[in-house]
Amino acid sequence: MKTLKIIFIGSALTFLMLISSCKPAEINVQQIDLTKISDGEYEGYAESMNKARVKVVLSNHRIETVELLEFDATKFGQPAKDSIPQRIVEKQTPYVDAVSGATEASHAIINATVDALTNGTGN
Repeated sequence: MKTLKIIFIGSALTFLMLISSCKPAEINVQQIDLTKISDGEYEGYAESMNKARVKVVLSNHRIETVELLEFDATKFGQPAKDSIPQRIVEKQTPYVDAVSGATEASHAIINATVDALTNGTGN
């Protein structure tokens, strides 16, 4: 019984060390000026621990919609699916706060949106 307890504690400590060393993908920070992007539809993609492909629709130099074309995330990342695109449209910037508990998935959507808007500027 004592051996099982030691194995369990060792496994738990290893798991905690692995979890604490994981950090979400960095946000791809780019200078984005919506006034310099032509109206239209732009696709972007980002992949880290999660995958996101988005279509961003611009009209009158405003973000009208951010549509997820592909989203591969764990169940913990799913809350980002509805929240992040909506926040991007509301704030008119891809640089919105991540959903608590779904940071990695949030960053995937944000980075895919940055990729789409960067494609729109010709960068």
